Amino acid sequence: MRLIAVDPGKSHIGIACFQEAELKKATILRAPRNLPLPNTIRILVEQSRVFCTDTIGAGPWDKLVCEFPQIYGTSRQKGNQNTSILPLILMDGALLAGLSTKEAELVEPARWKGTIDPDIVIERAKNALSPVERAKVTDNHNAWDAVGIGLWHLRRMHKQRG
Repeated sequence: MRLIAVDPGKSHIGIACFQEAELKKATILRAPRNLPLPNTIRILVEQSRVFCTDTIGAGPWDKLVCEFPQIYGTSRQKGNQNTSILPLILMDGALLAGLSTKEAELVEPARWKGTIDPDIVIERAKNALSPVERAKVTDNHNAWDAVGIGLWHLRRMHKQRG
């Protein structure tokens, strides 16, 4: 099974590729700053396609798992939802359309990692990997979130209370 896990952002994405449940590589992909959102999305989808092909071979890949933004009530929401959440939803949609996968899944943060501190999530992801796999991760919290999403999907990392 060839799995792609993604933590989307507005100008970057964390992405992790797994083959037969083994992490092959995880990194952060960035678009140039100050581009219109449609151009940023096109660039990141193309970078994702190249990264996955170089890491686990050409598509179609078996599955894409993307983090889907959590929408909170207005008292808990950080910032304007139109500028903070909608671009992430667009990114998810573009990845779903632009990456050739047999299956796809959207997962909310609370479902795969709960509400624990981000540093604890990274430590749990590191602990679920072998030393060889850990060496294949770019040290960036978005890359680590992509790894965590993939590990959760593969049942190699479980959501626990802080």
